[in-house]
Amino acid sequence: GTSDIFVSTPLNIGPTSSAVIEVVAQINPSQRSPTLPNTAYVSLDSAFSNELNSTNNNDTAILTVLPPVVNVTISKTSSSTFTSLNEFFTFTVVVNNSGPGDILAGDLQVQESINTGTVGTINSTGTWSCSSSSPVLCTLSGPQPLNDTNVAIPVGSSVEYVFVAQGTGTGFVEDTAFVTD
Repeated sequence: GTSDIFVSTPLNIGPTSSAVIEVVAQINPSQRSPTLPNTAYVSLDSAFSNELNSTNNNDTAILTVLPPVVNVTISKTSSSTFTSLNEFFTFTVVVNNSGPGDILAGDLQVQESINTGTVGTINSTGTWSCSSSSPVLCTLSGPQPLNDTNVAIPVGSSVEYVFVAQGTGTGFVEDTAFVTD
């Protein structure tokens, strides 16, 4: 957003003097623009109609906004190491943000791939679900593969995804989950 700051007290500045006005502000955590311009203006009382150079009565400084620093971890578990043919099983993925910055919606993508190859098969109707409560956000629900592109995780919070499927062949199933920004 933008804000205007006005100094309403007249400044008495001599011909070779200057005045310094310092503004201290905090960047909104949701700020994702790479730069923040800040422009200062000075206006003269109407008694000074003989301004020599009014083109230098404003100036802009550009602040580069660095992306937030986060520490994201992901863990993946299975409901069991072994399962019988046609039995249901679950994979659980937990993504945690230990900070120090918040992850806003759209900043993080959670994905996984299930590699059954020729050694094991699962029911293709297996589905992912996620649960969250504000301010944590996940938007996934449906069949594999897991691909949630609208994840928000504040500092100290996590989101959990659960995949329920049925083993329909013998062998092993390899499931890998990962996050990208």
